[in-house]
Amino acid sequence: MKKTLIFFTLFILVHLDSYSQEYSIKDFNLDGNIDAWFKANFDSANVKPMIGALPIVSPPRRRSSVFFVEKSQDWVTADLTYDSHFYSNAKLRYDLEKQVIYILNPLSLQPITLNQNLVNKIETELGVLKARKDSKGYYLVLSKGNNFSLIKESSKHSVVEGTEFQYQRVDKYYLLFSDRKEVIVNARSLLKRFPDYKKEIKKFMRTKESRQLKTLDKEKHLIHIAEYCDSIITS
Repeated sequence: MKKTLIFFTLFILVHLDSYSQEYSIKDFNLDGNIDAWFKANFDSANVKPMIGALPIVSPPRRRSSVFFVEKSQDWVTADLTYDSHFYSNAKLRYDLEKQVIYILNPLSLQPITLNQNLVNKIETELGVLKARKDSKGYYLVLSKGNNFSLIKESSKHSVVEGTEFQYQRVDKYYLLFSDRKEVIVNARSLLKRFPDYKKEIKKFMRTKESRQLKTLDKEKHLIHIAEYCDSIITS
């Protein structure tokens, strides 16, 4: 057992040095037969690993964060469906500048980059994240209807302000249909998108609840109007 542990340690160090690490999260449990765990996770026949270099993930800055969740210094707890396998209470961070999601290995605490092609969905307190099909990164499902979903794609880039740099966030909204996605700038964009229902949508936008939401939270207002549009198209 001692030789096995020494060999395993050397293996990890070699891969750290080469920056070509490949992991699978099908089983992070090192208790029991370490040789079986090693073979299952690092054998060349394992064709669906998490691929990529072991990343160095810096903690969020106090005033500006590169991550999707900005107000927390902690890793986000989420339920992950990866390669059709379900993992509860995974610790994740979504880097909006690099457009990658890191998962924290629960045993070594070494971050690993998720293979975007194998991510089915990520369920967080903010909503469900899914991998984009047309570009690198993920989108947040704001509303899922019978005809379309309202989604948000976010990104960040660094901006120098004086002697410090900050991260500037850009959020873009889309209507996601089964075969395409369409840009939505704001709630009024829905009037142009559904001209046959323009009268009904305008009337709904003038309701007290809609006007209050528009004042308090423009994103919630957009979700509110989009859900109404989906409901009248269905009926």
